[in-house]
This record gives sequence, C-alpha cells and structure tokens, in this order.
Amino acid sequence: SIKVHNDLLDTWTETSISTGITMNVNTRTWDAATRLSDGKVLLASLTVLDTGTIKTWELDINSVALPTVTAKTDVYTGPAEIGAITIAVDPTNDDVYVFYSRGTQYGLSRKVWYKKSTDDGTTWSIETAYQADAADDQRLLSCDPGQTLLSRFIMMWFDDDDNDIFINVDNSVQIG
Repeated sequence: SIKVHNDLLDTWTETSISTGITMNVNTRTWDAATRLSDGKVLLASLTVLDTGTIKTWELDINSVALPTVTAKTDVYTGPAEIGAITIAVDPTNDDVYVFYSRGTQYGLSRKVWYKKSTDDGTTWSIETAYQADAADDQRLLSCDPGQTLLSRFIMMWFDDDDNDIFINVDNSVQIG
C-alpha cells in the first residue's frame, strides 16, 4: 500500500497497490523510480523470489486525498529463477527500464537482464542481456538515471559469493 500524509489536515490516506507479494530480506525484490516529466512514481515488484512475476504500477501521488494506482503490463512471468530487480526512467524521453537477475539456480547462476517500455509500461521489449560476463550469484541491482557516464545509465549489481560490485559500460543502455 501507499500511505500519504496531508499536512494541512494532519491525516493519513492509505491506498492498496497489490496483495500477495512475498518480501525477501536477502535480495531487492521491489523498486521505485520517479518520472520527472509528470512526477508520477513507477513501481516494480517481484511477486515471489525465484519463480514469480515482475509486476509494475504507476502511482499518481499528486492528489493527497486519493492517490491513483494503475497496474501496468507484467514485465516477466516465470518459471526461471528471478532475483533482484530495479527500475529506471530515462529522463530525456520517459522510456522505462526494468533490470533483473535471472538464471537457472538461485545463489549460483544468474545474469543481469533488462526489458524496456517506450509506451509507459503497456508493452515490453524482448529481454536483453546487460551483464557481459558469466552468470554468477547476482543479488542486488541498482540504477540511478540521474547519474550517467557518457550519456548511459550507470547500473550496478552485487555478486554475493565473490563479494564484488560490478558495472558494465560495454552493454550499458544509451540514454535518449
């Protein structure tokens, strides 16, 4: 759910986003990004670690009295081992990117992939490999479109068993 505080009335409003999402403390199974053009928040969430579906929503919190939650098209539906996810919005054209780790065995063999939507989450591209090296234990993904390198998203991930943080400039996503 989303909870919004009205400072003038000193009241809280709660709006349901979804039910049945299983949280996991070992990996990031949800993320949010603000679309700068209209101030709406885009949310991505993995329903169940390993075998779930990546769902997305658009949250319009411009109305404190009643935030609007709009479900978008699912980004990915199992059965592959899905782990950490992150979402980013291109600030130059509002394209939406959902990055996720997917593979054959949790904790051992997952690579970083992404899908892109150019129509506000109505349709998604085929998945594209973001990680160039071999699959491994990729658990945490993070992307900050406000931080760019050569007009590209800086997307990083954490390899848990090697205890390393990686970025990939070769397969990175061009902004704009």
